[in-house]
Amino acid sequence: MQAARVGGMRLHNAPIQLTEYSAEWPALFLREANRVRATLGDRDAGSAEFRQALADYGSQGNKLFLPFYQGLLAEIEAEGGDAGAALAEIEKLWGSAQWNIRGCGH
Repeated sequence: MQAARVGGMRLHNAPIQLTEYSAEWPALFLREANRVRATLGDRDAGSAEFRQALADYGSQGNKLFLPFYQGLLAEIEAEGGDAGAALAEIEKLWGSAQWNIRGCGH
């Protein structure tokens, strides 16, 4: 993820505060989706790099925001006409969602 992020990533080494839903979230997620799309460049090459970055991120045990990015990758794949790749990302997304539900003790 570090290598795929423009400008690098900052380590967050502090407590995380959980909050109630905010009406600002959809706009923030749209802004992030637009940022990712803008950095992909060529759809095929960008999707491949994005897919690899997500695999690396997830293999390190990271789960925060993974479903959001998997869903975004599925959208990008579908927009490119690759329904098979889009469905594969949705399957991964479903697996992440199941892990998050079980991981939270539900």
